[in-house]
Amino acid sequence: MLSGTISFMLARAHAAPRVSNPDQWAQIASDAAPREVAHSLERIDTATKQGAFLRFLAQCAVSNAQQLLPEHGYCLVDAVSGSVAVIESPDGALRVRQAGPVRMWDRIEEVIDAYDAAGKPDQTEFRMRISPQGQHIEHPDMPRIALA
Repeated sequence: MLSGTISFMLARAHAAPRVSNPDQWAQIASDAAPREVAHSLERIDTATKQGAFLRFLAQCAVSNAQQLLPEHGYCLVDAVSGSVAVIESPDGALRVRQAGPVRMWDRIEEVIDAYDAAGKPDQTEFRMRISPQGQHIEHPDMPRIALA
């Protein structure tokens, strides 16, 4: 893949579905059981080369996700599937609540775990494969990341 800070705009035949009030989306996950977050948000939000690349891998893992900012937390919404992940820190510990068929934060953590287990490889070691079987991001020491 390319060196430097990278990002790709996913090609779509239409615009992403419009997402309404972030607090209404966050409410969908309010009854879900919370669990501790394995990786801090800083891993993907930091303004570093590695942070930008992890953000790219996270986008690939949950390609329909849109980030919203509800009043009291960090929220990922997949308007296509109706899934939501809300990360909150009411007592200082990060916890995630997820609802819907796609466990978005679980997917992001799986990608970060695989990246760490592979020794945090440089982005130039990854390849993008496009074939009749689909589009994937690949690294020899990590599971494929399918692009939806």
